[in-house]
Amino acid sequence: MKRMSFLTAGLLCMALLTGVRAQVSEPTLRVTVTDESGNPLPNAMVGVGVYDQRIGRRYRVSEPLWQSVDSKGELSVRWHAERLRAVAEILTGERGGVVFVWVTAPGFVAKQVSLFYPAPNTLTVQLRRGVPIELTLTRVGNLPLPDDFGTRTYLDNLQPVNMYQRRFTPPIAELIVRTPIGGATPYDEQQLGEAPGRWRTPPLEGLFDRFGIERIDAGRYRFTLPPDYRGSLMVQVDRADWLRGYLEPVPESEWRSGRIARALPPAGSLRVQVDVSQLKQADAQSLLAVARIVEVDGQPQWCILETRMLTEPQTELRLENLASGAGWLAQLMVGAGERPLYRDEVVLEQLAPNTQRTLSLRYEPFDPNRYKGKRALTIRVQSHGGRPVASTRYTVQLYLPRYAQSVPIATGRTDSQGRLRLSGLYENPRRATRLGFLDPPHYTLQLEGVEDSRFSFTLYAGDGVQELIFRPAPKVGDLAPDVRLIDLETGKARRLSEFRGRWVLLDFWATWCMPCHESMEKLRSLLTQKRAVWGNRLQVITISIDRNAEAARAMLKSRGWWALGRHFWAGDGEWMAPAAQTFGVNAIPRQILVDPRGRIVWDNHRDFRTSIDQVLERWLGVSR
Repeated sequence: MKRMSFLTAGLLCMALLTGVRAQVSEPTLRVTVTDESGNPLPNAMVGVGVYDQRIGRRYRVSEPLWQSVDSKGELSVRWHAERLRAVAEILTGERGGVVFVWVTAPGFVAKQVSLFYPAPNTLTVQLRRGVPIELTLTRVGNLPLPDDFGTRTYLDNLQPVNMYQRRFTPPIAELIVRTPIGGATPYDEQQLGEAPGRWRTPPLEGLFDRFGIERIDAGRYRFTLPPDYRGSLMVQVDRADWLRGYLEPVPESEWRSGRIARALPPAGSLRVQVDVSQLKQADAQSLLAVARIVEVDGQPQWCILETRMLTEPQTELRLENLASGAGWLAQLMVGAGERPLYRDEVVLEQLAPNTQRTLSLRYEPFDPNRYKGKRALTIRVQSHGGRPVASTRYTVQLYLPRYAQSVPIATGRTDSQGRLRLSGLYENPRRATRLGFLDPPHYTLQLEGVEDSRFSFTLYAGDGVQELIFRPAPKVGDLAPDVRLIDLETGKARRLSEFRGRWVLLDFWATWCMPCHESMEKLRSLLTQKRAVWGNRLQVITISIDRNAEAARAMLKSRGWWALGRHFWAGDGEWMAPAAQTFGVNAIPRQILVDPRGRIVWDNHRDFRTSIDQVLERWLGVSR
């Protein structure tokens, strides 16, 4: 008998170990579905997916995806054979991730249950009755819908591409009923087990086939909303062989009637051309994304149709069967490793039916000379009391988001009046649309040795701005700046000083900021408990930095936050709106407590370890 070589023996051992490892015991997950009273729901269906932290991907693991419960509302989940290991390791804590259990029944609000390790292997899911809505879809010209439309679910396509802090999620179904981005989910959620760190369960796009949506026949569907849901809805259609990128808002007044009817438009097509041949960096990678964007209540809402890593320096992508209308966008992102190199986008104003339009994206090498202009500007820097910040060194740079680089513009010292003069400045062209993700080039001013003295400003052709006044952000102990705010109820301008004599809690937020929503809910809960104790000694003032005041007003009312206090808009400019700039707001939620004399006593960005309930209890727990 021949003696085995060391290599052969090693390979044999590895094969044996691999064979042993491949024998994974099948995990057990038993689900019981009931109504609010604990009665079994024999017509319920259950689907299971995971978020696998090892590969950063979400995919389904039950096979088939949707499985019916028995007459007692019970089900033992049957697993996808090739995905047993991932499920078993996540449930036993050997692999990071979370198991999602999706439960649905006609006439009831769909629910997503997130199972973290250690999670139970028996689960009772209680569904509540909701608001039934009938959706009717037709085609322009009375053309028929495909017989099987509304029956396809593509949960395996939920793989995000994360490039330079940007996530794109392809559609999860051909018909989706969703809420505007940043809004409440149209389904219920529950969490079991302990989520690691600051984990947030990634939301589904919305309701889709069998998850909250019941197909009556081709073109007629019934879905169920939570009874406490308020706000707008959106109907999204994405089916590659027929119609893609349809995204239409449904106002609350319409869906509350119980019936929604939409005529789906004719299609057009796009040709997207990308040329990165002038990019000479060998390890660079290029990602192309194509999306449809519409504006709802002043905020952009989007669905991503294509995300593609490019392998050639010159690429042409053709997209057929696209819903006609406005808001088609192509974006190019180029990077090396985790470092962004270039980003560009182009928005199509209108895609007409039965036509083809071309969107072109071409990499342009970095050339700071292209950003020299003829604009002159005077900047005055003052202290909180209005005194000039004189003879102080400054640096001015132009930040170019397209290249993720800054260009030095000027250095020097302010004069005796705290002034500096700039010339040859770049002006952004007037934007025909506000849709898109790419920020315009903007300037930053930094003062040396002055705390919180980084200021930003953006110049547009024809904006008439000849002088800007900046003040360093106030600190605890300083008098709160008397900023001008736009009242969301009346549309009139108010001054912060009008609220002197009471404790004032300022809360800077935005509709697209999910942590802001959590902060608002926490504040609402706190005020519910303490309003009788604090009486009218506390005035809550929310300040939205949204692009559009109407978006903030709509969300405050739909979420039940309107009763928290008085609500204002910072004004045009978002982060660069004067009120946000004056308080040095560069991250949200930003909460600042001002005493009755008008002085700042707490700022959550300087004291982030103390919670808002501790702060308010300290200052308002007893009469002062």
